[in-house]
Order: sequence, then structure tokens, then C-alpha cells
Amino acid sequence: MHRTRFVDDLAPGDRIAIEGWRGTVRNNHPHGTNDRLIELVLSSDNRSQIVLKAGEVVEVL
Repeated sequence: MHRTRFVDDLAPGDRIAIEGWRGTVRNNHPHGTNDRLIELVLSSDNRSQIVLKAGEVVEVL
């Protein structure tokens, strides 16, 4: 069973999924006024970071 979490509450080690894409969180930092910069340890593609809207809900695996 999967659970959801607000982007603001993601912690290092959380494995997340967004529309079929998967990644493991390294760090979660504010980015501007309404965004969060999520640094990744691993991802299903070659991304090392992703910017998401603060308050957005993501699936945690």
C-alpha cells in the first residue's frame, strides 16, 4: 500500500513516485517562495533534482 505526503514534508530516504517516475530523496530545500528543490540520490531517469510546488502531494513508496 502506498501513502501520500506533502512535498514540504519529504525527508531524506523517502522513495517517491510522480506519474510513473520514481526517485529517492537526498535533500529537500525551499526554492523561491512557492517551490521546493528536491535533490535525489537515485531516479528512474538521469535526474539529480526536481522542483515541485510547495503543498503538492506526492506518492511515497
